[in-house]
Amino acid sequence: MGLASAWFIGVAAAAALGAGGWFVGEHARRRVLEPYTPELADSPVEVPWQARGARGLELLVAHDRITLSGGRGPFRLVRPMVALSGVGAVEQVMVARRTTLPVPGVGELRVTVTPGPAVRITVPPGEWIVPTDHGREIARLVARRKELAGVD
Repeated sequence: MGLASAWFIGVAAAAALGAGGWFVGEHARRRVLEPYTPELADSPVEVPWQARGARGLELLVAHDRITLSGGRGPFRLVRPMVALSGVGAVEQVMVARRTTLPVPGVGELRVTVTPGPAVRITVPPGEWIVPTDHGREIARLVARRKELAGVD
């Protein structure tokens, strides 16, 4: 066996281990965080919510901030963040038609909102509208975490 063959086998094994680790991590994340339970609100765990119909877009609710994680592929390059103290109203809304909206303050991130339920989050300098079937749960989670953080 030559040096090139050994190198190729090493690279292939590393790639296989990396892919296997990613799949195990994703499976574990889904088992622990989905479906969402109210007990997670009192934990320090950052809770992800996948946007409906917007591949690669997640709303992440941490104990001290909310983040939109967007982008294409495995790399989430655009991550606007707002401290919980800056978050205003969080409410479930109904969207009547498909539209693409820019994320205020982040010119390169646009969200395609599909008809159906969504969550509207008031943040400076405007609002985020994220298509999701879990708007009420997100509103409760943010409200509880704001309460725990002592934020009005």
